Amino acid sequence: MSGMGCPQLGFPRLRVAAGRATGIAIEPDHTPPWGTVRQNPRTGGSWFAAAGGAVIFPDAWQFRWRCTTIGYEGSREFRIYMIPASYKPKKKFMQLAIAEAKRARDRGDYPIGAVITRLTGRREVVIASAGNRVKTSGSSIKHVELEMLKYVSSGYGRYLPDFVLYSTHEPCAMCAGACVWSRIGAVVYGVSQEDIAAYGRERGTEDYKWRACLIPCRLVFEKGNHRIPVTGGFLRQDCKQLFSYRPS
Repeated sequence: MSGMGCPQLGFPRLRVAAGRATGIAIEPDHTPPWGTVRQNPRTGGSWFAAAGGAVIFPDAWQFRWRCTTIGYEGSREFRIYMIPASYKPKKKFMQLAIAEAKRARDRGDYPIGAVITRLTGRREVVIASAGNRVKTSGSSIKHVELEMLKYVSSGYGRYLPDFVLYSTHEPCAMCAGACVWSRIGAVVYGVSQEDIAAYGRERGTEDYKWRACLIPCRLVFEKGNHRIPVTGGFLRQDCKQLFSYRPS
């Protein structure tokens, strides 16, 4: 007995867990990195997830974690869990993104930096960090957020619900779209697209125009049905100083 994964998200087929006729098993590469069990006091049903696999019982839907629908079996909806809405960004990760932005400017690129972390229980660790390479690569679409998502997905799989993207600058519509398709778990950014546009109008140069795409990343996420924690203006003043940063 099996059910098709939700086609618009591209998830794989679901299968019934061996020996558990009432459950649906998720393949290990789509399992959240933490384990928890919680009872539904009304029905007595329970839900369990751990590193090796997951089983969701259809009568247990009272949980403290955010979730996303991955598919359907008959009339039932099945979900995996993402980063909770209570997620608190960490200064040290944005400071690392700022350091990457300065290194990018040192080599002649736009001072924009990004970091991707992974949240595992109470631990959050850096998976990758990089600076922008639009100018040095000769490609106007090599935005650091997009390149980082491609890099991390190549090692951890197509979907990244337990990962956080930190960026010194708000992701443009292109990069926000990549966040939707990769199912990133949360986004944290410093300066907004409005900040970028304002600086470009006032102080943009032929070499550093600071063009902006005035479509908020939150709008892209909303239209992409991707409801995740988004924190804007995080260490905003520190990130704004990157506009005027010059190599020493």
